[in-house]
Amino acid sequence: MNLTRASVVVALVSPFAAFTALGGLAACEDSSSSSPPTTFDAGQSNFAPGTGDARAPLGDAQTDATDTTTRTFKVKGTILNAANAGLVIQQSGSDDLTIAPGATAFEFATPRPSGSSYAVTIRSFPQHQVCKVKSAAGTVSEADVTDVVIDCANRASCNALLTDFPGTASGTYLVDPDGNGTVTPLVAQCDMTYDDGHGHVGGWTLLMSTNGMGPVALSSVPALASGGQGYLAIDVVKAIAAVSSQIHVRSTGQAATKSVTSTPNSTPITNLRQGVVVNYDITGNDQVGLWTGPLADANHLLFNADANAAIGAQRWPGVYWDWGGFGFHLIDTHSSWTYNNTATGGNEPMEVYVR
Repeated sequence: MNLTRASVVVALVSPFAAFTALGGLAACEDSSSSSPPTTFDAGQSNFAPGTGDARAPLGDAQTDATDTTTRTFKVKGTILNAANAGLVIQQSGSDDLTIAPGATAFEFATPRPSGSSYAVTIRSFPQHQVCKVKSAAGTVSEADVTDVVIDCANRASCNALLTDFPGTASGTYLVDPDGNGTVTPLVAQCDMTYDDGHGHVGGWTLLMSTNGMGPVALSSVPALASGGQGYLAIDVVKAIAAVSSQIHVRSTGQAATKSVTSTPNSTPITNLRQGVVVNYDITGNDQVGLWTGPLADANHLLFNADANAAIGAQRWPGVYWDWGGFGFHLIDTHSSWTYNNTATGGNEPMEVYVR
């Protein structure tokens, strides 16, 4: 009997307790909330809470936004024959980049925005070299710039250098007279200003500097500067003469008053290309018409045809042999404009150039 009464009590109380619990939950809800219910349409792949429209995709807000990010790209390129230290290039006036000797490529560290302009310039040249920039400027267009070329390639002579780089100052520069031939590129002294009075200005390459001595007292040197002492080797002289058309001889520092210059592509330069003295096989006073300049006269270029065979036996570093009388001697122990049999007027510092 006691068990039956207990069961009845539980049965009577349980519905009330359940009702009370539900009422308590309802009371906890915020009756003032205005948030609409979440809807879902089984026929759509997206749903949007609280919109009442199951067809509105979640990505709409991102689709309407515009991406304003600007992409950036590098400026890079190729380097030709930057053999020595000292080359520094710039990008748009800044972002200095030092190029190591022998480098074949470059890349600036700072990228450029697409649509912006760029300009590659040279801040300083390598020692004894000049360079120019090809495809130097343009506009970045959604890709790296790769077609810039820094050209420091050696030229065959001072004249070739001046032709490619107008305005180059006098000084010492690397030249390579035979390209990929057997002659090693050398540092040559270039006179970029001397005017022979006949339209041939600058581009003169120094081959010999006597410093007051005769050629036989000099030595072959790998490089030569104005006021120095020595001469370039015969294979180098032949190679430079092969790409030249004139010879110019002066007393050092006195080109305006004591010098002679051969006419273009005449016998003197063709002789030098063979390594023989430049007045070989020129008879009588014919040589006078082959030279211009303040000392281009019969007295200073005096020649005896009977001596032609003996002169022909003379080779570089012999330059010019005036047979007897007063004239131009740059041969053996003589470095002078005046020579009379065995007596010299005193050896002068003299220089020999070609152009």
